[in-house]
Amino acid sequence: MKKKYVYLVLGSLPIIALDQITKEWIQLKFHLFESLTIISKFLYITYIHNRGGAFGLFSNMGEGFLNTFFVIVPLLAVAFILYLYHNAETNQKLYKLSLILIFSGAIGNLIDRLRFNYVRDFIDVDLTWVPFYKQHWPAFNVADSSICIGVTLLIIYSFFFEHKHKRGV
Repeated sequence: MKKKYVYLVLGSLPIIALDQITKEWIQLKFHLFESLTIISKFLYITYIHNRGGAFGLFSNMGEGFLNTFFVIVPLLAVAFILYLYHNAETNQKLYKLSLILIFSGAIGNLIDRLRFNYVRDFIDVDLTWVPFYKQHWPAFNVADSSICIGVTLLIIYSFFFEHKHKRGV
């Protein structure tokens, strides 16, 4: 196995494991919709099932559509991420890290979709106290966090580093 793929596996496995372990623990210790205050008026652990996509997107669609859509799309995304990772150059470390994070999160949530037809979410952030925002952020999990961090790093890479690699700097 190429060294590049060893990094992909070694980088992804701990994130996928942490995601699944935390979801299993929450499912064992909490009843559905049960909540525990961590930081009052800000951070809670609230166990929910998300049948939709990110932030509950498409959750009002039919179950057949959701079950098919949220298995096929992540599989296509994983395949595309693997293609991008395969074509990444050795010196594109931030780029590869961002792909590993996105890949790990996609796999973590895909495991839930295949097992349960929903994703187990539990990190619950209340931002209703923030002026001009006043929203309760949708619950999320470790996989979602990994995807968001990966996308953020990919954006940073695209804006600040990608041009250097294209020029060969």
